[in-house]
Amino acid sequence: MEKIYISYFPRIIIILGLLILLSFFHLKGIIPYDEGWVLHPAVRFLQGDVPYKDFHFIYTPGSIFIAAFFLKILGESILAARIGAILISFTTVIVCYKIGKLTTNSTLLAILPPLMFILWGPTHITFLWPTMLAVTGGIITVFFLLTALKKKSKKYFFLAGILTSVTVILKQNLGLALIFNVICFFLFIKEARQQYNFLWYFSGLLLIFLIFLTYLLNSHSFFPFLQDFYFFMIEQTILKGMQSTPFLPADIIPKVIIKLYFYLIPLVISLIALIVAVKKKSRFFILATFPIFYYLLGIRPTTDYVHLTPLLSLIGFPFALLMAKVKSTGKRSIIAVNFILVLVLAVYSILFKGFYRWQDPILKHSYFLENPRSRVFTDSKSYYIITKITEFIQNHTLTKDPIFVYTYSPLFYFLTDRKNPTKFEYLPPNLLSENDQKEIIQNLEDNKVHLIVTDAPIIYQNTLIANFIKNNFNPSYQIDISTIWTR
Repeated sequence: MEKIYISYFPRIIIILGLLILLSFFHLKGIIPYDEGWVLHPAVRFLQGDVPYKDFHFIYTPGSIFIAAFFLKILGESILAARIGAILISFTTVIVCYKIGKLTTNSTLLAILPPLMFILWGPTHITFLWPTMLAVTGGIITVFFLLTALKKKSKKYFFLAGILTSVTVILKQNLGLALIFNVICFFLFIKEARQQYNFLWYFSGLLLIFLIFLTYLLNSHSFFPFLQDFYFFMIEQTILKGMQSTPFLPADIIPKVIIKLYFYLIPLVISLIALIVAVKKKSRFFILATFPIFYYLLGIRPTTDYVHLTPLLSLIGFPFALLMAKVKSTGKRSIIAVNFILVLVLAVYSILFKGFYRWQDPILKHSYFLENPRSRVFTDSKSYYIITKITEFIQNHTLTKDPIFVYTYSPLFYFLTDRKNPTKFEYLPPNLLSENDQKEIIQNLEDNKVHLIVTDAPIIYQNTLIANFIKNNFNPSYQIDISTIWTR
């Protein structure tokens, strides 16, 4: 018994240390816009609303389902969702290590993938974000594929198919990237094509897609889903460039060079790893193609710090592959220097870069938001703004009363347990058609909404909604750039 205790003691310490580390970061940072974009739809789903039919959603709905699951079993709070994020990150770290061990046979090199995932993933994105969830789905899929080859087990091909479908349902562009990676896996690895392995994979893939299709049809949301997908993804994002940003912002040349390195390193390292793996005829080339496809389908149209960090969280895989396959001391030194540079950039970003771009660095998020629907830490400015706005809403409306938040801070619905009387959570002025705005105004009138929160100045806006607010409501409370309007 004592020997068993001694052998498991280091593992227990590592697991506890990892959970403490992940909890330290995941319980910090509150994002009223993007986090609210997942949590409030999750509450609407639990209350019986159907995504796409009863409210619009840009992405495939997997993140809503996952958030709703944790809110259902742990209660409706940001803390409940963050506990879910901790468990998902913990699982991902373990799987990253197992992939590293499987492909390098080195404990030291096996640490590189989980280390990079932690430094660029949970430390930068602390909530249930569709992109990070899709990163986890992709990592687990790759693990199942490699395990299927090692154990010659059809079960793991089936599980890989299931996780591929789940990843598509979590975020469509990264799910498509994962499918491209799997196609390469079956095309270029001979063992993968034997004994009907692809049929087992495809059956897992098809099973989840059929379940999802059945859900859409039974909930009468199939056609609304297609309409939302076409409008947000095809028309607005691809054709009109709604979310498009420059690949590199204009800046002085030294900063541009640093940013260029920062933005291209995931792709460059992965391409080098792919070349090395192909020359070595290694089946582990998918550890290079995986981040390549995620990068190519994930870096545009919105190229910024927030969307880059999940892509950087995958960079440990090509680094580990290179260190395992390259034998030249000089080349290994160059690889090691670049690894250290990426590691230093990650640590610098954690210590000094604003969390989610606009807030204080994550380590300064030490103000505990005691709202029972929150129970996590934030920075001083966010604490003050969120507290004042939620207190005003709670003092001037009743629970479940309809309010309206314009343009994009749906977390205030969640924190105050108030209803959104419209189908819209995301309302940038350039997105809504005239008919959309008329529909929203009619919803506000029909539901007798008497409190509206605007999260940016609307005095110079000339949209139908902005004019409706200015003509029918009075500005009652101003805090930072937000205004609360009442009538």
